[in-house]
Amino acid sequence: MIENTASFTTTELRAILDKSEFHNLNESKLFTGVSIDTRSVKQGNIFVALKGENIDSHTLIDKAFEAGAEVCFVEKKSMSELNIEIGDRPIIVSDDNIEVLGELASFHRMKFNIPIVAITGSNGKTTTKEMIADVLATKYNVLRTYENYNNLLGVPLMLLSLNNSYDLAVLELGTNQSGEIYRLGEIVSPTHALITNIGREHLEFLLDLDGVELEETYIFAHIRSEGFAFVNYDDARLKLYGHVLQKFMTFGTHENAELRASIILDNDMKPILDFDYDDKKFSVNMQTIGLGSAYNAIGATAVGIHFGVEFELIKKALENFASPLYHGYGRMAIETHSDIKIINDCYNANPDSMIIALSTLSKFSGDGKKVAVLGDMRELGEWADQEHKDILKLASESADLVYLTGDEFAKAYSEHSQMYPNVQHSSKSEIAQKLKNTLKSGDIVLVKASRGVTLETVITDLKNII
Repeated sequence: MIENTASFTTTELRAILDKSEFHNLNESKLFTGVSIDTRSVKQGNIFVALKGENIDSHTLIDKAFEAGAEVCFVEKKSMSELNIEIGDRPIIVSDDNIEVLGELASFHRMKFNIPIVAITGSNGKTTTKEMIADVLATKYNVLRTYENYNNLLGVPLMLLSLNNSYDLAVLELGTNQSGEIYRLGEIVSPTHALITNIGREHLEFLLDLDGVELEETYIFAHIRSEGFAFVNYDDARLKLYGHVLQKFMTFGTHENAELRASIILDNDMKPILDFDYDDKKFSVNMQTIGLGSAYNAIGATAVGIHFGVEFELIKKALENFASPLYHGYGRMAIETHSDIKIINDCYNANPDSMIIALSTLSKFSGDGKKVAVLGDMRELGEWADQEHKDILKLASESADLVYLTGDEFAKAYSEHSQMYPNVQHSSKSEIAQKLKNTLKSGDIVLVKASRGVTLETVITDLKNII
């Protein structure tokens, strides 16, 4: 859990949350730190009770007070359902504690006159955020989004951890439904914004590419008047925003981008980027693999240049960058076991990221087999059937062997199985054993699916038996 020392007086709380009901608060009190987890509550904290999938922390208010919380936010509905008694305890009753958390974070953010770079987009947000933070960290003290703290719960927690030690913040904003980026933008009030791309994500809720574009570009509406945007000139939709934004910098492989880069993949699929900016040229040899990370690096370079980071420091940061592994799942992170390469790209998947990953797999050189292990792409709504059929066809063309798992891929495969002799559909638990019987030294395996599929368990099982 991200800890913080954000402070609020009772007067400030009343001003921020004027529609909430205040009970038994000391009007001269100063509260320090905001917590949503009783295990991390410290003396003087504000505790915000939340109802989660597995636990409702409204049932833990007594523990929060015992641990040192000096005021608790509770939701009116939960108070009624759980018969929570206020008594003489300092309690603030609200309609929505997620909203409370956002308002607290927004108020705290306004205490700091520092650049805040917001990163959003359909693909590569986290890698781009990490690269940007690494580049800027060569010159500044940077607060960056921790792991996947990119939603209406995580972003406020990141903002609340702002303190005077930071020169800059780089925050990732995620969405899966209409209006989420708009609300996150209200909370963050970014000074700078970068959208990685507009792609086929969360179509169950965002409907189509027009819906994705509307949702993601809300962030541009929240840049302050003196703010700055970084525009991906390779994206046909995003490049048009150069005509409406006041202050911006374009980047990409497009010949008309202000920061231009060419990309070559070496024999190990590691990108080599040749940059050209303002008649100055430099090259970067990445340690990551695939085209996706190369595009992310171009965006990170644009941000670094804007903030005055020297080319040599940008080069060093990007050449030292390695794709992180979180709890076993990765983003195009490569591992080698028994001379078999495994591309761990289990963090998430949508049609566009699947295409990039399969393109990377197909370009690997060597005599070994190219194997793709793919799980369902979630939240595609009415587009799910066709998108899974399209990826099935592409996978069969890109890999020597393909193992599929999940209901959507099962449906796509069952309708056309005779067309794809190199494809099998299996349960997740069976795939590792099938791979063991198939793989040989020199082979390479791509493992990719949406986060909810937890396909990294296949990698864990495979490493235990090869």
